[in-house]
Amino acid sequence: IHGLVAAMNDVALHLIPSLVYFAIAVVIMFRLDARLALLVLAFTTVPAALSAFAAPVQSRRERRLVDAWARVHGRFAEVLGGLLTVKSFVQEERERQRLLDHVRSINRETVRGIGFDSGVGAAQNLTVASARVAAVGVGAWLVVHGQITTGSLVAFLGYVGGLVAPVQGLALAYRTLSI
Repeated sequence: IHGLVAAMNDVALHLIPSLVYFAIAVVIMFRLDARLALLVLAFTTVPAALSAFAAPVQSRRERRLVDAWARVHGRFAEVLGGLLTVKSFVQEERERQRLLDHVRSINRETVRGIGFDSGVGAAQNLTVASARVAAVGVGAWLVVHGQITTGSLVAFLGYVGGLVAPVQGLALAYRTLSI
C-alpha cells in the first residue's frame, strides 16, 4: 500500500502540475512563434524517450537490490539464530566473508546504477541545453531578419527555460508509475 500512496503522491505533486504547466507553456510558445515552438518541442521528446528507456532498467535494478538486501538480512538473521552452531564448527570467518561478499556485490550494482542514472540525467540535461541554444540561435536569426521582435524572443526563451521542470516532473512521474 505504501507504493500506491507514493505513486498517487507523485501523480498529484508532479504529474498533474507538470502537465498543466507544460500545456500552458506550449500554447503560449506557439502564439509567440510556431516555428520556434516546433523546434523546441522536437527537443523535448528526447528527455521523455530517455526516461521511457531508462525506467524499466532502473525498476529492474531497484527490485534486484531490494531482493539482494533482503537475502543479506535473511542470511544475517539465520547466522545470528544459529550462532552456537556456527561457532561450534568454527565458521565465523566464513560466514562473515559470505556476508561481506554479498554486500560488495550489492555495492557494485549500486555504483553501476548510479553511473547509468547519471548518464541518463546528463543526456537529458544536454538535450535541454541544446534546445535553449537552438532557440536562441534561430530566434536571433528571426529577430535580425525582422520576423519576430526581441521582446517576443525574450518571452519565448523564458518559457523554454520553464519547460525544464515540467519535463523532469513528467519523467519522475513516469518512472514512479512504471515501478
